[in-house]
Amino acid sequence: MKNIVLNLIPFNNRKEMTAPEFVIKKLLAFILIYIASVIIGEAVIIGALSGMGFDVMNGEVPPEGIATWLLSYFEYAVYILLAFLYIKLIEKESPKAMFQGKALDYLTGAVFSVGLLAVIICGCCASGSISFLGVGAGVNVSRLLLILPGIALQAASEEVLCRGFLLGALKKKISDPAAVFISSTVFALPHFLGMLSCEPKFFIVGVINLYLISILFSVLTLKRGNIWMACGLHFAWNYVLNNVMGLTMSGRESLSDGPLAFGVNGGNLLNGGAYGIEASILTTVVLTLALAGLFGAKRKKGGASLAQEEDI
Repeated sequence: MKNIVLNLIPFNNRKEMTAPEFVIKKLLAFILIYIASVIIGEAVIIGALSGMGFDVMNGEVPPEGIATWLLSYFEYAVYILLAFLYIKLIEKESPKAMFQGKALDYLTGAVFSVGLLAVIICGCCASGSISFLGVGAGVNVSRLLLILPGIALQAASEEVLCRGFLLGALKKKISDPAAVFISSTVFALPHFLGMLSCEPKFFIVGVINLYLISILFSVLTLKRGNIWMACGLHFAWNYVLNNVMGLTMSGRESLSDGPLAFGVNGGNLLNGGAYGIEASILTTVVLTLALAGLFGAKRKKGGASLAQEEDI
């Protein structure tokens, strides 16, 4: 029993342990990093606002605006920093490993994401569940540029924790499918809170889509050997959907109109209702097809390699 307890402590670098012990240890380390990041991040924000002259502890905060919004986004830098420190100091490995490969994969992932969104939105427009209203007028270009690095940092922090750290560690001890499922569940859980007020049908479709997009991030990470593509896809999805298109993302409405104006016609399973297209069955279909394409391409490549070996 003592040996099991010692194995589960996140602050050791023991290698000899059972797969269940290893999984539990990494989940505990994930929770530790997450909680510590929240505490430190909130402390940094409170300190920054206090330095600006606001008595935060007594409820005095600045009005909602770009500055305070950006400050909350850059809190995610703490998640990345602590994950890197854990990998370097506890696991005795290099956090750079998750970024090995071509940084150009980031752009590829972003383009892929825009393509997925374009297909989904076109499907919604064709069904009449969403209407394209034209190019938005009076768009705040400064805001669009200022929040860009913040959203990129937010997406990167989630990929570093869920794919770079957790998936990267789990796949060394358990099968890839099991590692993908566990890391996808950890990724999806915090998003469930924004879906609790949704109707059951939107909640169910939203959960399915959360797993599909997370599995897509994971497959791309395993396929490329780094998190560049997943980071690019994650960033572009959030930025384009919520800020360029001005549509609701994960139940959160956009703070301002985007360059492209869309109108949502009622709430149904085609447009995802109040939660947005991430609870749309069209998103389910598109993400499923994208995953099927990736798995199909992998099998085809494997088959081609086998055929070449047989010719030799």
